[in-house]
Amino acid sequence: MHALTRKSLADVTRRKGRTLLMILGILIGVLGITAVTQASDQLGGAFFYSTDPQAVPNIVIEVNTLPASVASTIQHMPDVQQFQVRTVYTTPWQFAGQAENYTLQIFAYADMQHIQLWPFQITDGRLPGRGEIVLDTRNLQEGYPATLGGTVSVTAPDGHLVSLRVVGLSRTRGIAVKGLFANPIGYMSPAALAQIASTASSTGRSGSATEILVKTPDTHVASTYTAITRLLENAHLRIDEKGSNWRYSSGNADLQLSVAGPLIVIQLLTGLSLLLVCVMIFNAVSTLLTEQVKIVGTMKAVGGTRLPIVGSYLLTVGIYSIVGTVLGLALGLLAGYQLASRMAETVQVDVGPGALLDAGPFHVSLWVPITSIAVGLLIPQLSALWPLWTGTRITVREAMSAYGVQAGIGRHRYAWGYRLRWVPQTTWLAVRGLFRKPARATLTLLALTLSCAVFLAVQITNTSLGTALAQELSPIENPDLRIDLGDAGNMVHSQPVDSTIQSLPNVKSVVPVVFGDATIA
Repeated sequence: MHALTRKSLADVTRRKGRTLLMILGILIGVLGITAVTQASDQLGGAFFYSTDPQAVPNIVIEVNTLPASVASTIQHMPDVQQFQVRTVYTTPWQFAGQAENYTLQIFAYADMQHIQLWPFQITDGRLPGRGEIVLDTRNLQEGYPATLGGTVSVTAPDGHLVSLRVVGLSRTRGIAVKGLFANPIGYMSPAALAQIASTASSTGRSGSATEILVKTPDTHVASTYTAITRLLENAHLRIDEKGSNWRYSSGNADLQLSVAGPLIVIQLLTGLSLLLVCVMIFNAVSTLLTEQVKIVGTMKAVGGTRLPIVGSYLLTVGIYSIVGTVLGLALGLLAGYQLASRMAETVQVDVGPGALLDAGPFHVSLWVPITSIAVGLLIPQLSALWPLWTGTRITVREAMSAYGVQAGIGRHRYAWGYRLRWVPQTTWLAVRGLFRKPARATLTLLALTLSCAVFLAVQITNTSLGTALAQELSPIENPDLRIDLGDAGNMVHSQPVDSTIQSLPNVKSVVPVVFGDATIA
């Protein structure tokens, strides 16, 4: 083994304290970068998955049945961009023998692997077969059961209960768009759902229906809806007016703006953290070289040249980097997912009765570990180049002498220490050590500045979001109880009513509000 290689290994193994500090520095940097990027990717991916406007149809028509010829005609209409047919069955359901408050919407697709509109993704478990069902994780957020491996009972059209085993949990793309799903939802195979819903009720009608989902430009959505309904009526198909509607899809994209700001803040903090890691590693390598100035001089005295010496120290830094990167990457991925989950709990999304955004299943995008590995392996090497190149430039005489510290011959009468004798010598030593290495001092101040900037950015963001959330949850926007007094043209003064309500127990505040309608251009 080469002597310089043995020295690099010895620097790592013999100086355990310095090795631990270097590895910890790189580990913390990689952990921070990984956690922030993973949280940003996880939360952003889950949010944009739930609010994806491209997956939401702007025309929904419910019919009793749909012949293949009619479906083909609708699919090939000029303004139809995307077309999807699914079976829906709305039924009362029970869990553990207890009836739930809201009915369960069960959907079935002919091809569950290629769904164009409102597709769902299995987050845990598998696709359902006969006697099985997949429940959406949104049910859990709304207080309804969605336990993997559990059993639910649904009511068939003739009134008898059918037991179904929960074999999977899912999430639905575009589910967070307001007003689209009012009840808990689940998914079954077409054959299994047909076996349940085909039983005739006492009225002789089946409980299932067929939904036609269409995506069309907003400029033609009304005319396309009219054309489809006319086609269905000509085919003598019964349209359920309650379950059929059209809407403009342009408003669906606005929901994504509610989290775009926090994600941008996270990305900016990622950049600041990366810069802070570079400065920290730079200072660590500079300190390492300062400790070994005389060793560098000794290596040069015995015939060592500049490039091999630099390569030796780069090997030492590389060993630090590999250990710190591996540990930091593993811990950062786990910390990032936990951070995303905690952040998701604080982001309110209006998808019904107070549902929360879900961080989704744990996944790792390829760019997250690539970024972390590049930071952990390349940044320390690049940060070490300049201090290594300048540190190994010194001559043997400079290395063996008191490098960088001179008595100031011939100038002591004009020195500040000579004039200000009352200042302690330890203070002058500290000041001289600070200005003797101006670049290192600048980088140290930069690291402290960045640390304060990151801390303040997080605190200000947290305060701003908290204030905005408090305003959105104000009694005016979200009261526990609302009482309307009078009607149009019959205004009732609220003060006597306010006083009476305020005197009741458990009443925290009463806010009178007057509403008015206006027509604008």
